[in-house]
Amino acid sequence: MDTMQKEDTVMYKPTQIAAGLLAGSLLSSGASAATTAELEQRIQELEQTVRLLSRKQEVSEEVYVADKTRAATNGTVKAGPDGFALVSPDKRPNSNSAA
Repeated sequence: MDTMQKEDTVMYKPTQIAAGLLAGSLLSSGASAATTAELEQRIQELEQTVRLLSRKQEVSEEVYVADKTRAATNGTVKAGPDGFALVSPDKRPNSNSAA
């Protein structure tokens, strides 16, 4: 018996992303030699990166919603064995088109 699995989207908070980026950068760059000022600078850079990524995600979601809304309000063209049909947004076929 086949079962379909739904993909779950994992959403992380900006602070979780910043903490992960900070931990990775500290581990890879030898944190013992880093000064407090360098660490604060790196934290600020990572926070800026998180803000940029968050804004990109917001814009992407806005574009998705706009595209979805536009698709719902536009008519469509359908092709089948009997020819072509124009379908209005309310799903009523247009009978005025000539084949």
